[in-house]
Amino acid sequence: MLPSTKSSRGQMGKTLEYAPPMSEFNMLRADLGKGEKEVIEKVEGPSILFATSGGGKMHVDGQSYDIKEGHVSFVGQGVEVAYDTDAGMRTWWFTGLMRNR
Repeated sequence: MLPSTKSSRGQMGKTLEYAPPMSEFNMLRADLGKGEKEVIEKVEGPSILFATSGGGKMHVDGQSYDIKEGHVSFVGQGVEVAYDTDAGMRTWWFTGLMRNR
């Protein structure tokens, strides 16, 4: 199993990073409890976000979007994303062109 490390890309410290031994992509996992939020800083390539449990709101460029289990969102290059939840939520990000820090 691929080990995880605390990701510096999650500003609230709720995100783990999985870095395969290839440089094409990394994976981020954020587990949010009731009332928690996370902000993922801009990444160098496009990303796909999957909500795998729970739900909440995703905030991008002044717009808010509902997100819940089963939702998939495309996040463009250079976009910061904040999300929060009242009930708890798990998200996975598949991000291209990330650089290990």
